[in-house]
Amino acid sequence: TAPGGGLWRQPIYWLYLHGSLHGRGVLLESRLTGAPVFQSKIFGPQAELETACTREGDRMTIFLLHCGQSPEPLTI
Repeated sequence: TAPGGGLWRQPIYWLYLHGSLHGRGVLLESRLTGAPVFQSKIFGPQAELETACTREGDRMTIFLLHCGQSPEPLTI
């Protein structure tokens, strides 16, 4: 829940769907620097943007996931 009683819902179905559709091949190590950070009560500071990169043959896929609750747009 959000401060003041509002509810924030994250349906994880879409994360699994896109991860399954696009996450084929070899997982590559990816590092993202400079992403905005939000404060988690349980885990402390967390990046609002996460990445996963895969390579399958000549094809490379980069998956970006907005993890935060900020209503502000992220510039990539």
